[in-house]
Amino acid sequence: MSTKDSNSLYGQVILFGDLLTHISSNQDESRRLDIINRGFSYRLAYKSQTRGSLGQAVFFGCNDAYLPGNYQHAPLDVYRDNLEQIIQHPAIKAQSPRVMVITPPPVNEYQLEAFDASKGVPHPSRAKEQTKRYADAAGKAAISLEVPVADLWIAFTGAAGRRLHLTASGYRIMYCVAMKTFSSQVSRV
Repeated sequence: MSTKDSNSLYGQVILFGDLLTHISSNQDESRRLDIINRGFSYRLAYKSQTRGSLGQAVFFGCNDAYLPGNYQHAPLDVYRDNLEQIIQHPAIKAQSPRVMVITPPPVNEYQLEAFDASKGVPHPSRAKEQTKRYADAAGKAAISLEVPVADLWIAFTGAAGRRLHLTASGYRIMYCVAMKTFSSQVSRV
């Protein structure tokens, strides 16, 4: 199958994830690749159906890692099973894309109280230790399926000592880590 969608002049890279994917729009590759951003603002276990993609980044866990009791929380074993099902789904495998898992980054606990109050949810809604477990589970799922992993937890804690949130600087770190991981799998993007 061609690496180009019949409706596209460019090769495609699929970004499949939660709200962080949805709001991440990065223009750096817009002239060389058709970046298909499929981010959703809620916990998700949808089946991905891609056509003609060069690669697919699977980026879930930020919402799933809410503490139990929050409607977006997914138990850790369910989260990992969902990642593995997405990666192994026949619609993904049929395209033979280079798949990469992106781990959730650390939660910014310094801004969490105000964020929780603005959303009307009990505080704390998240915890860095909880998010770390989900980052570890994403990495283990990727390794078990022999899929590369872009570890945002390590990148963020190394860059900012657990204090960086996904602002423009945060997305720049995510982009650099993801492109380094993806580039190691694709000879020319």
